[in-house]
Amino acid sequence: MRALNGGLWPAALALETVAAWMLFAGGGVTPAPAAGAHLLAALLAAAGTYSWLPARYRQPRGWALACLFSVAASIPVLGMLGLLVGLLPALRLPRHAGEDDWEAQPHPELPFKPVEVDPEAVYLRGGLAAVLLHFDDPAWRLRAVMATRRLDDRRAIPILRNALKDPADQVRLLAYSLLNGKQRRLDAAIRQLRRQAPAAPAAAADDVRGVRDEQMAALYLEQAELGLVDGEVRQYVLQQAFECIERALEAGDRAPRRFLRGRINLGLERLDAADADFEAAETLGFSADKAAPYRAEIAFKRYDFEQVCGQLRRLGAQARRVPLLTALVEYWL
Repeated sequence: MRALNGGLWPAALALETVAAWMLFAGGGVTPAPAAGAHLLAALLAAAGTYSWLPARYRQPRGWALACLFSVAASIPVLGMLGLLVGLLPALRLPRHAGEDDWEAQPHPELPFKPVEVDPEAVYLRGGLAAVLLHFDDPAWRLRAVMATRRLDDRRAIPILRNALKDPADQVRLLAYSLLNGKQRRLDAAIRQLRRQAPAAPAAAADDVRGVRDEQMAALYLEQAELGLVDGEVRQYVLQQAFECIERALEAGDRAPRRFLRGRINLGLERLDAADADFEAAETLGFSADKAAPYRAEIAFKRYDFEQVCGQLRRLGAQARRVPLLTALVEYWL
């Protein structure tokens, strides 16, 4: 209590007492001497308080003194008591902070290899699509998208397309990355086929070109059927597939190529042409078990429901055990 021992605060309190007596009980004393005594007391109190402040509160010196003086001078008696009783103990004896309620942990190391996820074991009976639809935790939805890498493209791509609508950025970005990777692989395969040039005699070269065009048509059709493209881009891809299979048929009229052109025409909604291609493929020896479901789809789009049943009746016992076809046969027959 160096300031108190030096006499600044006792002198300030004494002058403030005198000023109060002069103002309220001094009889005929004018307010000017009382005000002067009060201001001098406020100056002494500010100096005494400043000398006892912690070092970090003493700079800048002029502003610190002015602030203390304004508090003591603007509120007679109570201002000085506030400095002595309220400010000084709070600055000199601050309350110590309590112990932290949390404990810092080191960052975990990244795995040295990709995490393997078994979709059948982890994601319950509802499947990956149900996880994306119903789970609130984005970490679970992210793992569901990662698990689609274990599925074939026909099962994975519809799930990934739904994941593109997910509210979490990381889920959408991962789904887009996986879809883009599948699209790039197909595009790369098509470009590689385009670069191939047959180095053989003319007759053999025609056959090689036919095989190449047939493979390109199948890749284009796969892009459309998997849902990797849609809208006008899908129409363009199907048209490219049609042009490729036309060149392949010019090189050699075969049942698989007729069947492939039928699927392309069906995608382009050319129902009559597609039905004629499927019928021609069967005439050339193509399996009715593979052609009948497509011809049933054509009949359904024509609203010819008797023909739908007729085509499904042509399926053999083994084809009817395919899960998707089993459901169709049970419904229509």
